[in-house]
Amino acid sequence: MTMADDRTETTRTPGAERGSAAGVEWAARDRLPIVEPSPGIRLQLLAGERAMASWVALEPNAVLPLHSHENEQIGLMIEGTMTIEIGGEARHVSAGDGYVIPSNVAHRVETGAEPCLVIECFAPPRADYVAAARRAAT
Repeated sequence: MTMADDRTETTRTPGAERGSAAGVEWAARDRLPIVEPSPGIRLQLLAGERAMASWVALEPNAVLPLHSHENEQIGLMIEGTMTIEIGGEARHVSAGDGYVIPSNVAHRVETGAEPCLVIECFAPPRADYVAAARRAAT
């Protein structure tokens, strides 16, 4: 994929290329800025108007503290294993598993001895993550 520098200023996703049709964006993961919401957790996002997807790489023994947000969240485990607590219920999830976190439900994550890769989707997009990606891109 060729990324045209003169076409990236008007994208919702820092590092993405604007497509020829309205609202279309194209992105290569290796060209997206990295956002670190917590130590040992790095994400790269692709944001649309009403939804956002992200690659989330978690290092061994990483912890994402208990938190909640208005955004509905869906996660798909691609690699590794982790323990996720959602609304007070903890589950051990591994590659091939998925989860849904409703809006405003408290949740936390802890990884074990191996790294993890998760695809996470948010609706609406996480404005704080998009803003952090814009800062990381500059």
